[in-house]
Amino acid sequence: MTTDDSNKTKGLIPPLGDQPTTPGEDFIVGHASFTPGDDSLLGGIMPTSMSGIGSSQATREIDPMVKKLVDIKQSEYSKKAILHKRLHYLFLTLGATLGIATPFLIPNDPTIAQFSSIAVVAIISFDQIFRPKEKWSLYSKATDLLQLQLFKMSGAYESDKEVIETILNTEAQILNTVPDLHEVMQQVKDSREKNA
Repeated sequence: MTTDDSNKTKGLIPPLGDQPTTPGEDFIVGHASFTPGDDSLLGGIMPTSMSGIGSSQATREIDPMVKKLVDIKQSEYSKKAILHKRLHYLFLTLGATLGIATPFLIPNDPTIAQFSSIAVVAIISFDQIFRPKEKWSLYSKATDLLQLQLFKMSGAYESDKEVIETILNTEAQILNTVPDLHEVMQQVKDSREKNA
C-alpha cells in the first residue's frame, strides 16, 4: 500500500486489534473519529477528509478558524453538559435519599430530622435556581448541533444521514427519560403517605 493509499483509508474502521487502548485516544468509526468519555453522543466526532472514501457528495474544506472555534465551543459545552449532568444526579440522589430517610429520623432524633428536612428544601431550591437538567440538555444539544453543522459542511451528513439522525433521536430520548427532581420527590411523598 502506498502512502497515498493509506490516507484514503484513514476514515475506515481499522481491524479490532488496532483500536486504541489508552484513555483519550480516538476510535475511528466510519468516516469519523470518536473520543471515549465525551458526554455528547455526537460531540468528539470529527469528519475526516472524504476524498477517496467513495462519496459522490461535493465536499468543501472547513475554514481552520471556524473549525478551531467549533472545537473550542464543543469542548466548553461538553464540559458544561457533564457538570450539569453530575449536578442533576447529585441533587436527585440527595433529595430522594433525604426525603425517604426523614420520616424514619423524626422519632429517633428530631434534630437530625429537622436538618434533613431543611436540606431537602435547600436541594429543591438549588435545583430550581441552577436547573441542571435543563442546562445539561441545552449544552448537550448545542454540542450536537455544532457537530451536525460540521458534518453538513464537509458533506459527511448526506452520506450518513440515517446514522446521524438515529444518534440525535436516541440522545433526545435518553434526556426525556431522566426524571426531574420534583417528580422523584412527589413519588417519595406519595409513597410515604401510602405507607403511613
